[in-house]
Amino acid sequence: MFQGRVNTAYNQILLRVTDGIICDGTIGLTSNILSKRLTSTMETVSSIQLDFLFYKIFDNFGFPKNTSDSIRGLVTVTSLLQSESSVYVRDVCRRWISKINQYIPQQLPSLVTGQNIENTYIRSFYHTHLQDALKQDAVTGWLLYASFYYVIGQYNVTLRITDYVLSKCTPDKIYEAISLYNQKVIHDYSEHFQSKSIKLSDKIKLVTISPVIYLQHSSLIPDELQLEIQNGNISIPPVVLCHCLKLLSFYHIGDLCNK
Repeated sequence: MFQGRVNTAYNQILLRVTDGIICDGTIGLTSNILSKRLTSTMETVSSIQLDFLFYKIFDNFGFPKNTSDSIRGLVTVTSLLQSESSVYVRDVCRRWISKINQYIPQQLPSLVTGQNIENTYIRSFYHTHLQDALKQDAVTGWLLYASFYYVIGQYNVTLRITDYVLSKCTPDKIYEAISLYNQKVIHDYSEHFQSKSIKLSDKIKLVTISPVIYLQHSSLIPDELQLEIQNGNISIPPVVLCHCLKLLSFYHIGDLCNK
C-alpha cells in the first residue's frame, strides 16, 4: 500500500507523526499533521495567497455534535498553540479557538430571566466564551452577543450591538467561505496590508466577516427562530441577522415606528 511513498523525503515527517501518536494519541496526530500542512503551504505561496486560501476554507469544516466535542477541540487546538513556533500557525490556532468558543455557549443550558445563584453562574460561562468568540472576525462574535442579550430580554443592548455590527459591514470587508474572490478584492487587500507588518489575527478582526452559525437547538437563537434549527444548523448572513434582531427588539419594546 505504501510502495513508493515512504522515502528519505518523508521518513522524518512520518516519525514525528507516529511519535506524536504514541505520546499524545489523536491530539498528537492532529497537531503534527495540521502543523506540517500549514508550514509546508506557507513555504510555497505568498502571504496574500495564503490569507485568501485560509479565508476560503476555514468556514467549510464541520460542527461539533455536543459540548464534549467542543471541549476536546478546544483542548487540542490550545495544545497546538502552546507548542507551535510559527506565528502564522499560532494565529490560525487562535482563530480556531475563537470559532469553538462560538459553539460552546450555544450548547449550554437555556438562559432564563431572574437573578438566582444558578442562573448567575450559568451566565458567567456564557460571558467567558462569548468574549473569547469576539476574535472570530469583525462581526459574528458581536452578533452572538446581541443574540444573548435578546434572549435574556435586554433589547436596547441588542439594538446598540446590531447598530455597531452594521457599521462594520462595509463593502471593503472580505466575506469568508467564498470559492472565488475577484482580482479587485485581492488587489485592494494586498495594497492595504502588503507594506504593513500585521499579523493574521489582526487582519481577521479588521477586514473579515462571515455568516453566523446557529447550532441545532442553540440556546442563543431567538424564540421566534427556534423552528429554523429543529432539524439542523442554520447559517445567516450578518446583515440579515442584524435587521432580524432589530425588528424583533423594536417589536418587544413597542417601538412600532422603527419596527
